[in-house]
Amino acid sequence: MTEEQEEALEIAEGLLKSNPEESATFYILGLYAYQTGDFGRAIELLNSAHKADPDCRDFADVLAVLYTLAGKIADGLYFAKLATALEPKPEISKIIPVNLSNYFEALKRIRLSTKYVEALVDFNLRKFNEAIKHCKMELRLNQDHDSCLGLMGKCHIHIGEYDKAVDALQRAIHWDPEIAEYHLDLGLALYHLGRHDEAVSCHQKALELDDESLELATKAVGAAEYLEDGSTQRKAFQKDLTKRARALPKTKLRKPSKARPKDKIRLGYISNSLFSSDAGTLISALFDHHDRNRFEIYCYQQSILKDAITTKLKVQTDSWRSIFDLKDEVMEMIIRGDEIDILVDLCGYTEGSRPSLLAKRPAPIQIGLFTPPHGITVEGIDIVLGDAVTAETDKTLLGKGQELIVVDMGLVAMEQMLFMPDPNDLPALSNGFVTFGGRCDFAALGPSAAAVWSDILNRVPNSRLMLGNVRTIPEAVRNHAVEVFSQHGVADRLQFWDTENDEQKIIEFFHHIDVFLDSPPVSGFMNLCQGLWMGVPVLTLKGDRRSGQMGASLLMSASQQQWISETGDEMAEKAVSLANDLDELAKTRASLREALKGTALFHPEFVTRAIEDAYVKAMELKKKGKAKSPTAKTSKKPAAPKKTARKPAPRKAAAKKAPAKKGKGAK
Repeated sequence: MTEEQEEALEIAEGLLKSNPEESATFYILGLYAYQTGDFGRAIELLNSAHKADPDCRDFADVLAVLYTLAGKIADGLYFAKLATALEPKPEISKIIPVNLSNYFEALKRIRLSTKYVEALVDFNLRKFNEAIKHCKMELRLNQDHDSCLGLMGKCHIHIGEYDKAVDALQRAIHWDPEIAEYHLDLGLALYHLGRHDEAVSCHQKALELDDESLELATKAVGAAEYLEDGSTQRKAFQKDLTKRARALPKTKLRKPSKARPKDKIRLGYISNSLFSSDAGTLISALFDHHDRNRFEIYCYQQSILKDAITTKLKVQTDSWRSIFDLKDEVMEMIIRGDEIDILVDLCGYTEGSRPSLLAKRPAPIQIGLFTPPHGITVEGIDIVLGDAVTAETDKTLLGKGQELIVVDMGLVAMEQMLFMPDPNDLPALSNGFVTFGGRCDFAALGPSAAAVWSDILNRVPNSRLMLGNVRTIPEAVRNHAVEVFSQHGVADRLQFWDTENDEQKIIEFFHHIDVFLDSPPVSGFMNLCQGLWMGVPVLTLKGDRRSGQMGASLLMSASQQQWISETGDEMAEKAVSLANDLDELAKTRASLREALKGTALFHPEFVTRAIEDAYVKAMELKKKGKAKSPTAKTSKKPAAPKKTARKPAPRKAAAKKAPAKKGKGAK
């Protein structure tokens, strides 16, 4: 059913509410729903017609056929028997479609609903709104279809409708409370609504129901990263994950079965984001600049979605395999057969990751890149890549048998964002007040972030805080935002930028803010890059873990380390300084994009060379058997590419400062 058809049907149903006695209209609408393939709605409408006129045989006849065709034999038989005791109406009988007029023929044409299958296909193609529509059609037929409810909950999570996700997943749990995945996904939705304690309880329940799944435990650990510093539950989830991983049967590394030239290092990349996405943007930039004289690129695609980015990436590889339907044991044999020297995991703890495969160690060297936890403490990952910002923390977090290699030039880079609009004039000049911006996601926007942001508002008179930079802001999230910021006395200064799932409008958020605030304890990434590119200063609070330091790492790569803070008090002071000099802030907005073009963040060729040197260093460490020290550093600076007009500014180590005075929000 098209959106126009569905809208027309909904309008007609709305009109009927004012006159529920119009059985013939219900009947006609039911036939229309049947013709558009929505059996569930057709049955609902025909039942309404039957209730309005219970003596009409024609309604019972059609219901008998519809229920039977939908596979509901008992309901179909009931109406078939009922029809024999009723009288037909000539004006209704003559408009019954032939294929809905014979109950006994319907018995020969019984078919199960395909709407759930269609929803699954749409979900895997990331067509989440379409998947939700098909789920609704299925649920009209089978309200107790718990798998369909679970899938619909996942879809709502992906498009930011977390309150609807909670409703769907709670219904799924009602019908089958023993499915661990429903509890896990319910916890994810609750995290985004700011209900962290409930989310943790859901994840504890999920892990109790399934005490073996590594994938389940991986998701729980990934979500727990949003918990505040000092959370014992984060450590408990991580301990459980490590225990599960080490319980998996180990396979000894075998020598290659046949000789092959060793003049090139064979890299294997496994990813669930080889399409247009945040991670896909980073992967594409990396593949664009790989030195094909030094490396062979093998790619293992964990997702089924294919788009222009997928096609581009395929061209840039020597070998490409789709693996989303392959078991770990099969993948292990394939990777070993491909004689991969270094397997690079680009999934991290995101949905669709392959932690069980990594734990089997199908390659002699395995590295985590781009996505949290960046390989740290992941079973099977033996090399962690860090940079000048993260190195000290990384050393303290390394898992058993892991080595750290420090990469020059930073860890990530991307091509210039030429698709984005030009920066506009500073909003504060026309508004008469400064507007700070923050991501409206209460998974990341926890108590520490709310405290720091509120402190900033209190220090900058008449300032505003605009929450947005997401696909949509459910009413439950708005209410929670008001509740959280009311505790700091600044709820009356909140504004919301809700795009209602309009992707084109998300970026307009940066046109309405003067300064963007990163969310401790977990840094953003792509939204920070977008803000900088739009001329908006980005303030970040360097945390005590890798996930809280990526904002600082990014700003170092962008040569904007002046916006990195060590404490909440320091971050507030920087915000006050920016707000007190609007002329300078306006100049920054006009010049920042051009300045960024000369930095490592937007020169992926340089960062790629540095990462490649880290790969070579990893090979050297492997040959030696172990590193001489727990931290190794790439031995040389990456060579500049032949075609580049501008050399990126070098990354400078942040100057040591006297300890800042701690204030509100300080760690």
